[in-house]
Amino acid sequence: WYENVQYPGRFDDKELRIASELRRNITEWQSADGEFLRNASFELDFLSGLQWIDEYGDRKDAARELERKGRSAFTIDLLTPSVDLVVNQVRINKTSVSFIPHSGKADQATADVRQGLYRNIERVSKAAIARETAYQMAVSVGRGYERVLIEDEDGASFYKKITIRRVDSLQSVAIDPTCLDFTYSDSAWAYTFDDMWKDQF
Repeated sequence: WYENVQYPGRFDDKELRIASELRRNITEWQSADGEFLRNASFELDFLSGLQWIDEYGDRKDAARELERKGRSAFTIDLLTPSVDLVVNQVRINKTSVSFIPHSGKADQATADVRQGLYRNIERVSKAAIARETAYQMAVSVGRGYERVLIEDEDGASFYKKITIRRVDSLQSVAIDPTCLDFTYSDSAWAYTFDDMWKDQF
């Protein structure tokens, strides 16, 4: 069937409309979230200790320069233990999902089957790692994400599988900045970006 797939032309009207909409949405996102992303990058660098390296490098006279500026040359990190305290509670108290029959024709047996399927998806895709990464980002800078994807199964198969993946960069997620709900459930659009080799693409 893949031999019969027709790819759109470069100047196809539908493709041009999609590209124009994508460009407009990304420009709007960059304008609205640009300052937050810059601050978040600075905060994450600070938490990982890179600010010291960027500002002073490996110079041996860094302590004397700080003393001349009236600053302490001895730094005690009080922020990282606070972040770890919250994230460790998430690691200890695992998040779980409960499926409950809600509508008139729903029954407990179907809810139990779906709960089992969901737990299998979480186990196979190592969802705990994705969740902990999202919590780490949220506690550190105020925002964290995890992705739910539909991927091809391994091997020579056309079957699909649902997986949960971690998002380790805030720059790779663009969400409609005009939404009002705290969970972004009322957003009109969202995009994710992946880096890959050109040959792989």
